[in-house]
Amino acid sequence: MNFRPWIQNIWRASLASVAMGVLLSCQGAFQPRTQPLISTGTEDSALTGAAKVVYDPLEQITNLVPYTGTGQTELMREIRQQINPRRFNPELSKQISFARVVVHREGALAQPTRVQVTLGLRTAEAGLTRSLEFEGPLHVTDSGLLGNSGIPVKDGHLMTEVRFQLVVGCRDQNCDKVQLILQKINLNVPGHQAAKVSEETGLLYSRSHTNYRVSRSTGDGAKPLLEPLTTPPRADRRAIQESVEVLEGPAWVRIRVPSDKPDSDMLVVEGELLRTTDRTSELQRVEVGDRPLRGVLLGNNERGDIAVRVQRSNEQGEAEPPSEVTIFFEQPIENAPPAAPEFKVVDSEIWASHPTAIVPVNFSDPKLSGAQQVTRQLEKFRVNPRVQEFMKYWTGESKYRQCGRGAAIDMKPRALNFLHKMKALVPYTTTIFQHLDVTPEILYISALESQFAITDGWIIEATKLPAGADPALFTAAGPYQITEIAAKYLRDNRTPGLNFVTLPIGEDRSVNPNDDRSFFLPTTFAAAAYAKDMLTWFPDHPELWPLGYTEGQGALAVAMKCSLEPTPAKRASCRRSSSAGAAMSQRDRYRDATLDDIVNYKMAPCGKIDYILLYLALKFVGANMKEVKLDFDEAKVPKQLPKLFRPLQNLENLIPTMLKK
Repeated sequence: MNFRPWIQNIWRASLASVAMGVLLSCQGAFQPRTQPLISTGTEDSALTGAAKVVYDPLEQITNLVPYTGTGQTELMREIRQQINPRRFNPELSKQISFARVVVHREGALAQPTRVQVTLGLRTAEAGLTRSLEFEGPLHVTDSGLLGNSGIPVKDGHLMTEVRFQLVVGCRDQNCDKVQLILQKINLNVPGHQAAKVSEETGLLYSRSHTNYRVSRSTGDGAKPLLEPLTTPPRADRRAIQESVEVLEGPAWVRIRVPSDKPDSDMLVVEGELLRTTDRTSELQRVEVGDRPLRGVLLGNNERGDIAVRVQRSNEQGEAEPPSEVTIFFEQPIENAPPAAPEFKVVDSEIWASHPTAIVPVNFSDPKLSGAQQVTRQLEKFRVNPRVQEFMKYWTGESKYRQCGRGAAIDMKPRALNFLHKMKALVPYTTTIFQHLDVTPEILYISALESQFAITDGWIIEATKLPAGADPALFTAAGPYQITEIAAKYLRDNRTPGLNFVTLPIGEDRSVNPNDDRSFFLPTTFAAAAYAKDMLTWFPDHPELWPLGYTEGQGALAVAMKCSLEPTPAKRASCRRSSSAGAAMSQRDRYRDATLDDIVNYKMAPCGKIDYILLYLALKFVGANMKEVKLDFDEAKVPKQLPKLFRPLQNLENLIPTMLKK
């Protein structure tokens, strides 16, 4: 049975009656069984405390994805405090499968007069969801705000064992934030006793105006997907964002962009609010007018900011070019500081262009034109506040804590060791970077990957093997921790393929001395080739290449190739014909994002964001040690070097011997 038209009609009726509300996951009065929610027991205030069980058919695995809050942490805490702790039942929260809140308004001033709420309650016995409908007037309460002390459920007289009522309270004069206390009344009591509330939980409905901006996806045709959205929005046009959050339960969001026509919307987006640091999630509804689209939730954060990708499909389900746009919805910030002036990049002032840089980029070398362009693009991050904060970790001005918590680490000794040791190695790498035309500053990534150049000696190590883990899955080794799968990609899938020899890691986790990952220049050639492909993947945002590097080098290699296909249909076909699976869907989301977008909208785990920032920060510290007040001591540059070449290799034949014949 198709319930989609029924949902559309509800929304049209709401708009026609000058109402506002949010409704998600509603499939009619009853809907088929869905997976139950799981308690997460988290202390993260940005999460609700519940998680959804999600099955990935491509990967054939089940994931537990936490629900995020709606940006109203303090109000949710206050609602929790108002609920009787003896009656609060988080299981009742997790039974709520959809929510619709409509505040009806009347008069020229659109004063709130009535509230209409529909909740879906999943029944444990039959595995179905039934609709609980509540509607009642709003009165002035003792707090001076509007509310209703008890709206009985519709047709409650037909219920024999339990009945429900809703206590409603507006949290502001305009009822843009409405708290709802759902009370379950036990009717199965002795005749001489009055029925009483046995369980309850709380919900919060909120409504706000948000700013939005649109980023077009690369590879799309000239004609935009949503013409009105892809043009600069008028100053008076903003999106209307509505959300419902359940205490220790699910959360949903609905965003609509009104059109110039009365009672119509340019865009409507609905979906569950699920954590996006690890994966995207499908939106439940995306429409432009009456036309259904597809979409995914790319990011959301504790402020209530939302990032989505909207995709148009033809009748056969294949994407039509131009097929998609990425839209960022952002809550207005009160008293926001003025935007910083644009940073002007001048070649002669680029830190890495100076010969004194630990890893200099020669701006007069015609063989490094691509490397020079990347270095130009990265230079603006020298004044990025987040990068500047991480530079202080490398200089010792501040102690580093991963994700801002945990043990404090003094990074200065690591930085000094690395910079002095790398100074001795850089001259040998010139031909590699000239041949590949990739920035030599990729060398800094080894400081984050291994102990090779951050401690005494030249340590060639394999990745640690967790207790009980399969050694076949932990194959990274060498200064850049290149895995067997990444090496196979470099040999077999890259053009031209590399003559890069990798051998099994020993049972004692030792690296075979004949493995190319134990020789500095062959493994640097492989890492540089891999980084070049990463940079091709992020042509407009080269600052993100470390994100691709640290997210994994297995399915990533295939996923990267798929993401470069010009249309979503071709990307999907590539994904289906490969084993890229989740790697494609996750890494594909970064195509339209900047570093600030990924951080602000929580589109990657905090540890991986730290990885990007540590790389960029060390790059700038190494480019201008004097500016950041680090002392360089020529006497500390090591004379004893690691093994540079495999047998029979030298600087003259390095490039030919690294390429397949």
